[in-house]
Amino acid sequence: MSKLINDHNVFIDSGASSVIHSGPGKIHSIYVCSTAAAGTVVTFYDNTAAAGNTLLTIMAGPLTPFFIMLGPIYSIPFAVGLAVSNGANVKTKLVCEW
Repeated sequence: MSKLINDHNVFIDSGASSVIHSGPGKIHSIYVCSTAAAGTVVTFYDNTAAAGNTLLTIMAGPLTPFFIMLGPIYSIPFAVGLAVSNGANVKTKLVCEW
């Protein structure tokens, strides 16, 4: 079992695109909370900008928070960097390792 060497809690505000990290790492868990009456989208990129190679796209349902625990075995690796694009009225929290 792998141990987290340097884990980070990262928060991304609604309607924001954020570069979380430059360089390789892994996403271990994702928490998404939508306050929108009609769902919204959160997109994760393996890049140093919110464009390019898409790692994951999540459709956040209306007024429905959810949590995805990937753990060390099923974590999502990124090589170039990690950027996240949040839709309107959604907040995202990540636990990442780099």
